[in-house]
Amino acid sequence: GLATCLALGASAAEQVTHGRNAVTLHEHAVTVTRDNLRELLRLANALRLAHRYEEAIPVLERALELSPGNALEQITLGD
Repeated sequence: GLATCLALGASAAEQVTHGRNAVTLHEHAVTVTRDNLRELLRLANALRLAHRYEEAIPVLERALELSPGNALEQITLGD
């Protein structure tokens, strides 16, 4: 009923806010730490979870430049 719809709406809004905050957090970390592979991957994942796929691609490409033998970036880019 109505209560379920309201609960789902609140949950969705919270997820959007959390996703936006995660992206902001990891964007800042990448800026501050410069070429930090772990933070680049976290940012790319946050962007993916926020359905911001086009923005995640260059982040993953940069991670792959820093660690060309790391299959994780290649797998993530293939998703």
